[in-house]
This record gives sequence, C-alpha cells and structure tokens, in this order.
Amino acid sequence: MDKISFTQKRPEQSLGFMFWQVTLQWQNTLRHALKPLGLTHIQFVLLVNLAWLQNQEKNVTQARLSQQSGVHIMMVSKVCRALERKALMIRQTAQDSRAKDLSLTKAGVTKAQAALKIVETADAGYFAPLKEEGYALFLRALSLLARAGKPEKSPV
Repeated sequence: MDKISFTQKRPEQSLGFMFWQVTLQWQNTLRHALKPLGLTHIQFVLLVNLAWLQNQEKNVTQARLSQQSGVHIMMVSKVCRALERKALMIRQTAQDSRAKDLSLTKAGVTKAQAALKIVETADAGYFAPLKEEGYALFLRALSLLARAGKPEKSPV
C-alpha cells in the first residue's frame, strides 16, 4: 500500500486537527452543561440569539434568526418547531405569509436566561487555561477567522 506524505510529523502539530479536537471537547462540555435543562446546543444558540434580537428589533423572523446565528434556514425552522413544542417559543405567520415571526414565551425567556448562565460558566471553566491574555488573543483570532470566512450571502 502506498504511504501518504504528511507535512507534520504528528497530528497534534496540525492546526486544523487541533482545532477540531478542541471544538469537539468544547461541544461536549456544553452538551453536558445544558442536559439538565433539556436543551441541545443548537436549541440554546437559537434561544439566546432570538432573545438578543428581541431586545434589539420589533419583529424577528426565522430568516433573521438564521442570518444572526449563522445556522442554515432549514435547521432554524426544524429547531424552532422543537422549541415551540417545548412551549419556549411561538411561531406565527408574518405579514409576508412565507415568513414566520418568532417570539419567546415567558418560559422561553426564563430558560434562555438560565441556559446563558450555565453556558457562560461552562465557557469560563473550559477556556480558563488560556488565562486572561490568552483568552483575548484567542477571541481576536477567532473573530478574524470568522470575518475572513464569512460568506458573501447569508445562509438563508
């Protein structure tokens, strides 16, 4: 069998591999942290993004939530239906009958606030080894990558 030629001597020297490993660990941390609330990570992301948007804008559609969160519109639709079944969100036909307006229920606001505290605590614990200086550098690096990789069009 032919051998593959690698640039690095070990996988741990690959930035992409290590980023993948860290992402998996972080997601696992959040999955465990959110489990007692009965939320998945994507449900948390959409709940909190909707809460943030509701603080800023009068009407929030699924398309706007997709744009804000970076989650594909079809996934937003699916997860919002699940959140509606949990009585955390209300989906109503918007003025444009093709769109859905979203709003959090009182239970949704309460759950989002509780989840946000849990995730912030989990994040602080997970990223603690970076210390304050490393955290700021990592956040700037991630922001740079996010801006550089932003698609020309939104995921809707």
